[in-house]
Amino acid sequence: MTAIDRTAYPRLGLRLTGEELHARYDLSEADHVFLGFNARGDAGRLALATLLKTRQDVGWFPVLDEVESSMVEHIATQLGLIALPPLPEDSGERTLVRYRVAVRSYLSATPYGEEGEKLVESIVLKAAETMSDPADLINAAIEALYAARIDLPAFSSLDRLVNHLRTQVHIRMYDQVAARLTPETVAALEALLVVAPGGSTTTPFNRLKQTPGPARFRAIKLWADRLEWLVGLVNPDPILEGIAHTKLRQFAAECAALDVGDLLDISQPGRRHTLLLCLIRQVGTRARDELVEMLLRRIRLTRTGAKEKLLDLLEQHQSIEEALISALGAVLATAKDDWPDDALGKQIKAVLQERGGVDHLTQQCETVSAY
Repeated sequence: MTAIDRTAYPRLGLRLTGEELHARYDLSEADHVFLGFNARGDAGRLALATLLKTRQDVGWFPVLDEVESSMVEHIATQLGLIALPPLPEDSGERTLVRYRVAVRSYLSATPYGEEGEKLVESIVLKAAETMSDPADLINAAIEALYAARIDLPAFSSLDRLVNHLRTQVHIRMYDQVAARLTPETVAALEALLVVAPGGSTTTPFNRLKQTPGPARFRAIKLWADRLEWLVGLVNPDPILEGIAHTKLRQFAAECAALDVGDLLDISQPGRRHTLLLCLIRQVGTRARDELVEMLLRRIRLTRTGAKEKLLDLLEQHQSIEEALISALGAVLATAKDDWPDDALGKQIKAVLQERGGVDHLTQQCETVSAY
């Protein structure tokens, strides 16, 4: 059974703050008019008002003596009641039945019945194609019932119906997979659950669940071998086509939590093979992701190392660049002087010679240009 705490199913019994009481249990002018037309006496007005505000708050009619006393006192104060009259017991008396009918009419609501069950079925059957958690399916059903202004059924009833519908969807998926299986695929999947001859001490299924360790570059060969082995088993994608990714992940997680004996005990047609195919797909996807991530990490490391080396080279050649710029500046300064052409050449050669000579400066230029 799904834990009610994991769902959005509204409950009574929690003591509310003053602010929450005003927000959720204050009576409007229209509410007072409604009470005046449909109830007589202090006890009747208090009972009807309690049914009205709790139905507005939680979406279903509680047993009156289970309503938290502070809520009843807050409602009674608004009705001008100093002493709380006894509320009628919820034993199906005609008065309480009439009060519920009146509240539904006032709120334009309807009781949960065949219409409500059909609504839940349509919502859950569609949602179960993609959702896996029963709590999420129950929440989807609650939201639909709220929108349709239909009383919420008891949580246990809703939980049983949702889980039954979820099982129906899964069975349909198992049957779909079973219809696509070939004898060769079935044999390959069943072989995963048997210890292979040749000295092996474990089944391929256990190998399927065990990774080669942390995905580091020194383990890339192990991960590559693992992916090659997985690709050689069976291609699950064509067989699982049409099943939502969220369901594939759920089935894979379910399979990973089982051992060989649990899988062999599954008698439902198609279920064991569906779980195995989903696990193969999930494990293969992870192996590919890890290999790609290892490659990307190595590329990032190589790129970072290249940047660092380039910075070192730039620092090393900064002094050379400064010397070359200085030589060029001296040549330009010499050229600005009013030298005859034949004398200008000699002066420039003298400037270059002072800075190491033409050959030395040429070598430095080539070195800087290369980097």
